[in-house]
Amino acid sequence: MLRSSSFRTFLSLTLFMALPLHAVEPKATSSKPAAVGVLIVEDEVMTDLRQIPFELLSEAKKDFAEKNFGEAAADINAAARILRAEGRRLISSDEALPLKVVADNLDVLARDVKGQIIKNERQLDVQMSKAAYLTSSHHRIHAAAEWTRKEYRLVGHDLLAAAYALESGAKWSGKELEKGTLGVVHGVRFVAGKLIQGTGWTSEEVGKAFDKIGQETERLGKKVI
Repeated sequence: MLRSSSFRTFLSLTLFMALPLHAVEPKATSSKPAAVGVLIVEDEVMTDLRQIPFELLSEAKKDFAEKNFGEAAADINAAARILRAEGRRLISSDEALPLKVVADNLDVLARDVKGQIIKNERQLDVQMSKAAYLTSSHHRIHAAAEWTRKEYRLVGHDLLAAAYALESGAKWSGKELEKGTLGVVHGVRFVAGKLIQGTGWTSEEVGKAFDKIGQETERLGKKVI
């Protein structure tokens, strides 16, 4: 059984997964409005839904280091279920396919972790970095399609999700790549936040955000694929 705050978030997520992103509302006791696409976990706490799989994978890494292989596998399976459920929310099967592939790969990884086929943290890092790369690529491509449809808030959420995945993948793939990616991640998050809030952004800075996260994601891919 998972013990982390991420697991409490995951339990909350299962209650809201069937709702469209814009339908999730804060508790009545909260005085702050919820941004589109966030899940209110506790009063005054907002967590973007698509950050949760990578929090769970981080928990899996900790559990693995402590040789809690069953708990690590459960963390990985939970991340896979969220990604698969997210894919089912998309309009077409083609859009959902990349997340399904990532989820299926994570299920295999969970089985190998539980069976102790994965022998060390480096092997685990490589597989989780691959999942992060594919997820970041998916969200970046999805954001580009939303941009052409002028769905600017959705662009912000997908860019934010791409940044979450990229940051995790860079961290797991090595210190050198993590250092080079950090500035890009922060910059993309800043622009994504403007898009989500619906104010203060320019087409030029959004274009630069797309270019930078694309370059860094492909740099990650060259290292892990």
